[in-house]
Amino acid sequence: ITKEMVLGNVKVRNAIVNLGNKFIQSIKEDCGGNVTLNLPTVKGNNIIVIKGPEDDVKNVITQIQTMVDEVHKYVFDLKVNPKFHKYLIGTNGVNVKKIRYLTNTRIIFPPETDSTNENITIVGKKENVNIAKAKLEVMIADISNVIKERVEIDEKNHGTLVVNQKECLNKLEKECGDVKIEFPNLGAGDRVVISDRKADVAFSKQRLLDHAKVLENTIRAVVNVDPKYHNYFVARRGEIINRIINDCNGVSITFPKIASSNSAVIIKGDKINVEEAKRKIEEIVKDLKNVIEVTMKVPPKYHYHFVAYHAEVINQICGKYNGVTVTFPQVNSNISKVLIKGHKDYVEKVKNEIDNIIIDLRRSSGAVGATHRGFRDLRPAVQKKTDMNKNRSLR
Repeated sequence: ITKEMVLGNVKVRNAIVNLGNKFIQSIKEDCGGNVTLNLPTVKGNNIIVIKGPEDDVKNVITQIQTMVDEVHKYVFDLKVNPKFHKYLIGTNGVNVKKIRYLTNTRIIFPPETDSTNENITIVGKKENVNIAKAKLEVMIADISNVIKERVEIDEKNHGTLVVNQKECLNKLEKECGDVKIEFPNLGAGDRVVISDRKADVAFSKQRLLDHAKVLENTIRAVVNVDPKYHNYFVARRGEIINRIINDCNGVSITFPKIASSNSAVIIKGDKINVEEAKRKIEEIVKDLKNVIEVTMKVPPKYHYHFVAYHAEVINQICGKYNGVTVTFPQVNSNISKVLIKGHKDYVEKVKNEIDNIIIDLRRSSGAVGATHRGFRDLRPAVQKKTDMNKNRSLR
C-alpha cells in the first residue's frame, strides 16, 4: 500500500529532511527493508510518501510519529571518528540497541557507505540524550584502548576458521568481549590480526590459538556404508547418528545425499573420537547385514490373539529377542502373511514361538469342540430316557 504523512511543523520537517538517508536507514532498521520512504525535497512540501506491506507501513507511520515527538524535544549530534562506529553499534546492533532501550532515545548512525561522516545523531528528551551521550563517550574511551595483535596460524586452517568464523567469534565474544579477527587473503601468509582491548587482547590471542590447535588435531576419516543402510542412520531426525555424535564428543558425521549411490560417510574431529565414531558405525552396519526378513502364514482367525491388548503377546515375544519386529496384516483383511524382521539368529526363534502358540490355540479350540460334540451325542440318549419315563408314568 501507499500512505502519505503530513509533517505539520516546519522544525520537524527540516530536522527529518536534514537527517535524510540516516533517518530512512534508522526507520528501516526498526520496520524492515520492505518499505520505501520518499522525503519532501521541495521547500514548502511537508509530505512523506511511504510504500510497502500494510503492516510495515503502519509501523513506519508509528515510528515517524515517535520521531516527530522526539524532534520536538531535543536533537544532538555527537562527533565520533567513523572507524569507531562499528564498535559502538556492536554485533547485530547489540550495543546501540541496549543504549537506546536504557535511555529511551533514538540513536542514528551514518550509513556504512559514508566513511567520512562523523555525526551520530541522538534524539529524545534532553536529559535522556545526555545520558546516551555519556554512555557512548565511555564506550569511545574504551574503544580507544583497542590494539591489534598479530598471531601466526597455519594457512591451511584459515579456510575452516573463516567458514566457522561466526561460531568462533561468538565463542570468543562470550569469553573475551568484543573482538575482531581479520584473516589474510588466500595465499597471503599465516598472519591473522586480532583487534581487542589492551586488557583482553592476550587472552583473545590465546583462545584463538586454542581453536587453531583443535583444528591441527582434527582428522578426516571415510567409512563406506552401503546406501541401503543410510536411512537407518538418518531416519527419525537422525536419532542414531546424533547419538553417535554425542557419544563421541561432537564429531562431524556427513552422509551422502538421499538416494545417492555414494557410500562414503565422512567423519571429522580429533583422532580418538573419529576412530570411536567409525567403530560404532561399522558395528551397526555389521548388525544390519545380519538383519533378515521372513514371512510366515498365520490363519487370520488367530491374529486377534497376537495383536489384542496393544499387541501384548507380540510385544512379549519381541522383548525377548532384541530388535525383532513382527508385522501382522490389517484387521479384517483376511490375509494370512505375517512379516518378521530382525537379526538372523532371532528371527527363526520368533517364528517358532508363534508356531507353538498357534498349535496351543488349535488344541484349545479342538478340546472345546470335542466338549461341544459330546453334549450333542448325549442328547438322543437323554431324550430316549425321558420318553421312557414319560411312558412309565402313563402306565
